[in-house]
Amino acid sequence: MKIPTNFTDRFHVAEHLKAELGYNSYEFLRTDVPFPTDEDSYIRFVKTMRFIDKAIAEYESKRSE
Repeated sequence: MKIPTNFTDRFHVAEHLKAELGYNSYEFLRTDVPFPTDEDSYIRFVKTMRFIDKAIAEYESKRSE
C-alpha cells in the first residue's frame, strides 16, 4: 500500500485512493466514510472500502443464485 505523504492536498489523497482501490471514478468519495486526514485514517478508509466492496460482491452473488 502506497500511502500519500501530504494529506492537506485532498485531490492528491483522492488520486492515491482511486489507484489503491482500483476504481475508475471518484464515486467512492460519495460515502459516509470520513475522508482520510492522516496515515491511520487512510489505512482505515482503504480497509473499510475493501470490506464494503467484498460485502456487496457477496450479496450480489448470493442474490443471483
